Amino acid sequence: MKNRNLYIYLGQSTCELAFHWKDMQDDEAFYMVDKDNAEHIKAANKDQCKWIDFSNQDQIQEMVCELMPLRNIVICPVIDKLSVAENVEAELADLLRKIFIITRMLYLPVMRSRDSRIWYLDFSPLYLAENTVNSVFLYSFSAGLDALSKVASLELAKKKINVNSIRITKENYATELGEFLNWAGQGKLFLTAQALTV
Repeated sequence: MKNRNLYIYLGQSTCELAFHWKDMQDDEAFYMVDKDNAEHIKAANKDQCKWIDFSNQDQIQEMVCELMPLRNIVICPVIDKLSVAENVEAELADLLRKIFIITRMLYLPVMRSRDSRIWYLDFSPLYLAENTVNSVFLYSFSAGLDALSKVASLELAKKKINVNSIRITKENYATELGEFLNWAGQGKLFLTAQALTV
């Protein structure tokens, strides 16, 4: 159980392409998914998946506690719906609010375990080229995500818990990310408050 990864998908997606579970080659992983995305989850994945209800924040913390200890906790904000969103600014603000809630709910479980690493995936570089109209909002979202990551890293540093962000710059990132997380989970990476790139 200690080697298991947890992937937390937040926000709304237009398709299953946002979820690269099979590509991760991580059969032992567990997933928590924003209930707004329930219709986009493949049936084969549902046994490994729990839905996040943001109206019941204590339940989120209980779910994470049940899964501990975890090697890596990966927060994956899904932003591929931007091209069809009516109010991009409001969508991204709501997504940052959800990331903040999840971050707060992770503190107690990871401080008790002390073996987990927290990663924030930033997909905005992937969508900047095709969403130039929304570039200001995307840059603001990316900066907000980076700030949340750095605040969490400072608050958890005294417990020696690594917290970093990873900027996703290419479509086929899943295999490389999975290999990196496995490597980092072996205790070979001692960075915190950093923004890495895949």
